[in-house]
Amino acid sequence: MQSEWACAVFEDTFGKPAELVIEAPGRVNLIGEHTDYSDGFVMPAALPYGVSLAARATDGPSRLYSVARGWAKPFQVAEVQPGSTRGWANYAAGMAWALRQAGMPVDTNAEVVVANDLPIGAGVSSSAAMEVAFGWLWLNLACLPIDPLQVARIAQMCENQYVGVNCGLMDMAASALGVDGHALLMDIRTMEVQPVPVPDDLVLMLCDTGRRRGLAGSAYNDRRDSVERAAATLGVSHLRDVTAEQLEAQAASLNEEDLRRAQHVVAENARVHQMAAALRADDRDQMGALMQASHESLRDLFEVSCEELDAMAEIARAAPGCVGARMTGAGFGGACVALVTEQDVPNYVERVSEAYGERFPDRESVFLAARASRGTCVGHDFR
Repeated sequence: MQSEWACAVFEDTFGKPAELVIEAPGRVNLIGEHTDYSDGFVMPAALPYGVSLAARATDGPSRLYSVARGWAKPFQVAEVQPGSTRGWANYAAGMAWALRQAGMPVDTNAEVVVANDLPIGAGVSSSAAMEVAFGWLWLNLACLPIDPLQVARIAQMCENQYVGVNCGLMDMAASALGVDGHALLMDIRTMEVQPVPVPDDLVLMLCDTGRRRGLAGSAYNDRRDSVERAAATLGVSHLRDVTAEQLEAQAASLNEEDLRRAQHVVAENARVHQMAAALRADDRDQMGALMQASHESLRDLFEVSCEELDAMAEIARAAPGCVGARMTGAGFGGACVALVTEQDVPNYVERVSEAYGERFPDRESVFLAARASRGTCVGHDFR
């Protein structure tokens, strides 16, 4: 991550050294897309890339500087309310507001430098990492205890009620709870988390298409509305409680669009458990088949893919060394994730980058190879 850089920029910007460093990883989701807000199952892994905060307490208003985005409008931690901030400051101010809503008396202002080595808008949860990082920061400054899962839930409240994106819990939980060398099989309803080892010779390859997306301005909320309508029509609180057989039997009760959305969610929940078994057994053919089925379902049933994501998944899947590839994140742009044998990574990146560039010469693709990492912490180096 960028903690040393953040500290150097902090001293240049504020004229004194930082007193506290927080590092929160982004995440890549191996499988289980658009299932978290159905109380379903997901399998993310924290990345060794993310958001680094360098900070110190201050008596005045909180002043935030992002290396990538510049200055945010100052705000008072104890007074901020929805609508009082704009842009990227919403993640910082929103966490202060959400913590107070949860009964935590955070009121200490801070000077903060934010550094981020995640590609923005690539579907690797830079926003969730920002929220979790600021949750850690405000709690540390208030000398309050930190429960990682509680912080993740409060970050979800921030995203839903302050930022205005009706997301699930997965992104925040992955950033808060990551385990070195493991993907996380998460039951969103119970928040039971089972670390699942990723074979030692496989790396997570993030293949960013260069096509940006914005969740709040996209069709993300429409998809969630459709899923919730389907659950209500089927007489359950969440689609997690519907089997494939039940859905088939009651298909006529749903409109065509809601049926497609429900078919994706029900099948995707099953694929998460199948992927956990494949990873534990090191069954690479099954890993690849599941990742391809997930991508096709997101493309055809949930309709959140795009031309660039489809092309990247196809190219990534065909390159030597690839076990499997699929789009990752909410969709409408962003990135694909591939499982790639470590020895093949240099040639793999060259092959995929060249082939994708020939099809989309105006898109600036980015490739990051990583192993699953630990979750958010104070003052550590993830690499």
